[in-house]
Amino acid sequence: MDRTPKGRGQENLSRTTFSPSLGYRGLLKKAIRYGLLGGLGSLLYIGVIITLVEIFELQPTISSIVGFLCVIAIIYLPNHFWVFESTRAHHSSFPRFVLVSGIGLLTSTLAMFGAVNLLGLSYMWGVVGATAVVPPANFLLNALWTFK
Repeated sequence: MDRTPKGRGQENLSRTTFSPSLGYRGLLKKAIRYGLLGGLGSLLYIGVIITLVEIFELQPTISSIVGFLCVIAIIYLPNHFWVFESTRAHHSSFPRFVLVSGIGLLTSTLAMFGAVNLLGLSYMWGVVGATAVVPPANFLLNALWTFK
């Protein structure tokens, strides 16, 4: 055990060491912002699909793709600057964002297909499965790779 008396500088230095709770608070702040922005993105996605299917009579699959592209175009910048407070260049982060989002779209499509077509369940089980997996995975991929 070190019994050397601490000088004033050493005591102040020990108070400024990294606190894990600060990291958790920052992550929680980003997760809350991500959830809020994701909710708005979901409303936009649903609105585009309903509009294209009901008013313009487009196929649901095509409408889903258009909705997906609209959401990516609109929520990228708020994710970059507000949610993740990133300084990564857009030519690097945007393709990563599109890739992560595309993987999320593929995963949710597979969850829906599996629930409805393979298991014969209600489409709501596909929604539950996709919602349980895709947003947390996208958040982590965006935090650790896309915007880091």
